[in-house]
Amino acid sequence: MENKIEEGDTVKLNIDNSPNMTIENVNGKSATCIWFDKEQRFNKEDFLIEDLLFIRKKDSKSGIGFGKNNGPKS
Repeated sequence: MENKIEEGDTVKLNIDNSPNMTIENVNGKSATCIWFDKEQRFNKEDFLIEDLLFIRKKDSKSGIGFGKNNGPKS
């Protein structure tokens, strides 16, 4: 994977029809991803980073993302 994934980044699995997911946490060679399925149910699962396809970085201007240090700025 060329891009180093970080909390808040958007990824998907390297398979057809994978939903876009948000990285909640990175832990070594795995990442916890969160997403909503077609029925709008919340999902959370760990995946190996090598199985993920990078889509885009989180929006640093809006602070949108999950994980540590993403709260409101004072």
